[in-house]
Amino acid sequence: MLLKIWHTFCIMLVYMKKVSKIKNFFSNNSGASLMEFAVVTALMAVLAATAAPKFSTISESGKFRKSHSEIQKIAKQALNFYQDMAVKEGRGRFPGQTKYNQKVGGHQTLEELNEDLLGIKDESQVFNPPSFRRFDSPDGSDWVSVFGLETYNGPNAEDISLNESFNDVGVLWQSLFGDEVLNSPFQDGHYIYQVLPGYGVGSKSVAPTLFIADLENPSQIHIILRP
Repeated sequence: MLLKIWHTFCIMLVYMKKVSKIKNFFSNNSGASLMEFAVVTALMAVLAATAAPKFSTISESGKFRKSHSEIQKIAKQALNFYQDMAVKEGRGRFPGQTKYNQKVGGHQTLEELNEDLLGIKDESQVFNPPSFRRFDSPDGSDWVSVFGLETYNGPNAEDISLNESFNDVGVLWQSLFGDEVLNSPFQDGHYIYQVLPGYGVGSKSVAPTLFIADLENPSQIHIILRP
């Protein structure tokens, strides 16, 4: 009986100590604790502010990689089409061409396309950077929509001016993808292309060159393909 009473007494002592600790914790209003809390809060704010730009950079890099991947898919289908036409017609051509020596888009020379995408040197050997770096650039009037401008799903359709001489070609491109459309991951992105015509005859003929780009920033997101 005495042992049981002693055990109960010990439990009560432990309980009273715990209650005392909890009471002291909530009644502690020391300046040091408040200062520590303020410092921790400030550090968290700084970390959040510095992390946001990094996350933004990672997101943009992911979009660039995704867009390049989609452009490569377009180039692959274009090459398949070219090879099919070479078998059926005796000479390859790209979507939009009726013959290998016809252009698609507004440019006729490689220099004109380089001016859009790569930049060129002028007569004084001064390098001029590429001019086609924005979705709303006037250079867009020389480029053709891959899947059709009506498939553009960005907010600035009224600011985009693409070449409208090949409107029906979007249907052909879509058929190459099983009637699907590849959309750019960028808000103002859209896949566009041109074909620089081939030339020559017989064994000395030169194949046409395909240029595919993302309207978001064609000078940075593009691919050039010559079979």
